[in-house]
Amino acid sequence: MKVAIVEDHPIMREVVRKVCSGISWIEVVTEAGTGAIAVSEIVKNEPDIVVLDIGLPDFDGFEVLRRIRKLGANPRVLIFSGYCSPYLIFRLEHADIHGFVDKRINTLASMREAFSAIRKKTTYFPSPFLQTQTKFRRDPLAFDKLLTNQQILILSMVADHFDDAAIAKRLEITERTVETHRSAIMRKLGLHTRMDMIYYAQKQGFMSIWPAT
Repeated sequence: MKVAIVEDHPIMREVVRKVCSGISWIEVVTEAGTGAIAVSEIVKNEPDIVVLDIGLPDFDGFEVLRRIRKLGANPRVLIFSGYCSPYLIFRLEHADIHGFVDKRINTLASMREAFSAIRKKTTYFPSPFLQTQTKFRRDPLAFDKLLTNQQILILSMVADHFDDAAIAKRLEITERTVETHRSAIMRKLGLHTRMDMIYYAQKQGFMSIWPAT
């Protein structure tokens, strides 16, 4: 099976490449360190599996996914990330992915297991991920149970230090609508200031979701 490695850190790319080189049925056909290069290379090389880091220097792995799907590429996707937060889990649950490997704690053997599962057209989610997911799902105060999707989007932008005018422009809504949503977010989450929102979002693992312009 053809594999594409999307990871901005050369050492981590080497780790993944090493695992792949030890598996007879895997051929690494391309590597990329940015989202833009990844999209181009994936569409050109048509890999069966993409090992995809979330944190890339230009735009995140979810944007890579959105763009390649729009262009007709449909590889199976193994997320390779250095963190596992409630917000990441929320986004992964709404994405078309097939596995997750935490680069901080999982072993080379875990990566081999992930590749094997994906080859068999099953999924691979290790116990620590599933435990964090279960805790998040059982929390009655989890942000996705209290906020609308639009409000989660606005919270992510506040965490990214967008002001109301920038949020309104990006989402093509009025500043008054942004202000109304922001007030509702603070009320629902028991927050009082914009800095409270930023701190809350950081604790929940919110990260930038906006492509560089």
